[in-house]
Amino acid sequence: MSANIDREKCNERKTYAEIWPVEIDREKCDGCGVCVEICPMDILRLDENGKVYVKYDECWYCGCCELECPRKAIKLRLPYLVR
Repeated sequence: MSANIDREKCNERKTYAEIWPVEIDREKCDGCGVCVEICPMDILRLDENGKVYVKYDECWYCGCCELECPRKAIKLRLPYLVR
C-alpha cells in the first residue's frame, strides 16, 4: 500500500511566528495589558509602542489571554496533541 505524500509540503519550513501558539493582531491591540497581567506563565509583555508581544516560549495553552482580551486581539493556536 502506498500513501500519496506531498514531499514539497512536508519539507516546507515554517517560520517561528507561524507556529507560535499565541497570535496577536497588533491592529486590534490597544495595550490595555489585561493579557499581560492574567497570563499564568508570564510570557506576554508590552513593547515600547504599548502593543503586546510574546517574550518567552513557555505557553501552557490555557487560553486566558484569548478569553480575557477585551479587543479580541489574541488567538491561541492549540497544537494537535492538546486539542
